[in-house]
Amino acid sequence: VGGFSILHLDQQVSTFLTPITLHFIETKEIKKTLKKTRKSPVNVKVPVLKTTPSSSHSSPKCSAKSVKIPPTDIRNISCVGAHMPQPIYPKKALKKKLTGLVKIQFNLTPKGLVASATVTQSSTHNILDQAALKAIKTWSFPADIAEKHPRLIAPIRFVL
Repeated sequence: VGGFSILHLDQQVSTFLTPITLHFIETKEIKKTLKKTRKSPVNVKVPVLKTTPSSSHSSPKCSAKSVKIPPTDIRNISCVGAHMPQPIYPKKALKKKLTGLVKIQFNLTPKGLVASATVTQSSTHNILDQAALKAIKTWSFPADIAEKHPRLIAPIRFVL
């Protein structure tokens, strides 16, 4: 099929944490995304090719099924036009000389605003985790980035 490749029924797809069995038409964009393996997946609708054994002369019918697509690491994309203010280092954390790395996973609206955000890796200091979450919730991205990468993950490092 021109521009597409077809995964056959019962073929294992191992790019996810848990192997799943799929039968779908894979577009070039989906193929690129599937190659990038990340920890937390997101559901995306893709066309599924369905055929019935008795209808050898009829054309196959397509429907939509959910496939889990992992978040994209923000360091792997161009963020030109994005508004990403840095988190404010909390005064209490500075006094206690707390440092750490926080990884935040967030979902974008079609307009590029942050719809939701969660800590996927804690710094082990709640005050730093909350500062990172607060900052990311103010971020915004151009609509074309939001369309290509609706789920992102960002590492925030607090250092003195």
